[in-house]
Amino acid sequence: CGNRFQCWGYTVPQSSVDPDDVNRVLESIAEICNGKSIYGHVFVDLVTFCDPETSEQRVWITDFKLTYSDLTAMQSLVNFSTGGKFYGANHNMSVPIQPKIPPRL
Repeated sequence: CGNRFQCWGYTVPQSSVDPDDVNRVLESIAEICNGKSIYGHVFVDLVTFCDPETSEQRVWITDFKLTYSDLTAMQSLVNFSTGGKFYGANHNMSVPIQPKIPPRL
């Protein structure tokens, strides 16, 4: 995991944590929200680090807000501008390839 104080940066889509681990964390949040009748957009901030005792990667929830996030807006813009689609279940983005049209002479 490298230095425990090192910032790995921000990536879209997220890639420093296994998608299955992220899905497990977010599904548990979704179940809690559903049980409390909380529906709509939520913002969840996660942090990942290596546990110094076990050397296992840990994922903590550090923030939770009932709001439409900047990341959601940015993902919508990326989808619109590329014609792509983000698949949350596997954390993949698919963008159709447009054929190159040769310039007219």
